[in-house]
Amino acid sequence: MKSSFAYSLFTGAIFLLFFSCEQIKEITTIKFDSTEIITITTTLFPGEAIEETKEIDLSESSKLGPHLDRLKDADITEAYYVIKSFDGNTETTGTLSLIIESESFGPFQHNFAADQAATKQTPLDAEKLNIIANVLLTQSALSLYVNGSHTATESTQLVIEIFVTLELTTS
Repeated sequence: MKSSFAYSLFTGAIFLLFFSCEQIKEITTIKFDSTEIITITTTLFPGEAIEETKEIDLSESSKLGPHLDRLKDADITEAYYVIKSFDGNTETTGTLSLIIESESFGPFQHNFAADQAATKQTPLDAEKLNIIANVLLTQSALSLYVNGSHTATESTQLVIEIFVTLELTTS
């Protein structure tokens, strides 16, 4: 009788230990969303292509930085860009392509002044974005390359803002 009571007590203690560990894991798992805004500023020179490169270090983000070393899962739920400002005086059209890490988006056709005035959102392909999200599990920096063409007849400044909404799980 004593040995079956001791065995039951031991089995119960082991069960509680494993059950408690699972509960602790659930408590320490944090899920949160964050929208990051990346700004690209470039000058359009007559007759020259658009080319701009930017390195994005997510560890510098006050929302993401503290959690990057504990990421268990990352999804990009939405991403798009807008032409934030265009200071040209003449109608200028062109194309823009984005390359984030090795994933290419575009080319997208634009009338820069009209798209800026309408705050036109140009969405990025969700399937490719989740390939990029998986990169965040192993590195905290991403490379971004913007290229394209334009019809500007005078030097003008173009500002693009890229909005990326991430859903992250940390442990």
